[in-house]
Amino acid sequence: MTSKYQENRKIFHRGHYEVIAARFREALTPYVEIETYEEPGSEAAMKEIVAKSAAKFALTNLALELARRFQFDNEDFKPELFLNRCSPDPDLHPLSELWPGD
Repeated sequence: MTSKYQENRKIFHRGHYEVIAARFREALTPYVEIETYEEPGSEAAMKEIVAKSAAKFALTNLALELARRFQFDNEDFKPELFLNRCSPDPDLHPLSELWPGD
């Protein structure tokens, strides 16, 4: 007899992962490139750089944690593919490089 948890493990499929990845792509887009400013030494510019860096770190970390959980729940899940689908530009910023692997 299988538990309810075991029955629900594969309810998510690739379409669900794609929707989640698209949300991450959209959310990460403004933070992928930290822009240069005319006054790089200004306090306002520094605050904006710090805020963008913190947002990028938080979103990236959340994507990694979700990939870890999705892999735990579904042995067919491909974390590297998911992470690259989360990136606004996987050629320049491949999030799969952050995956520790097996």
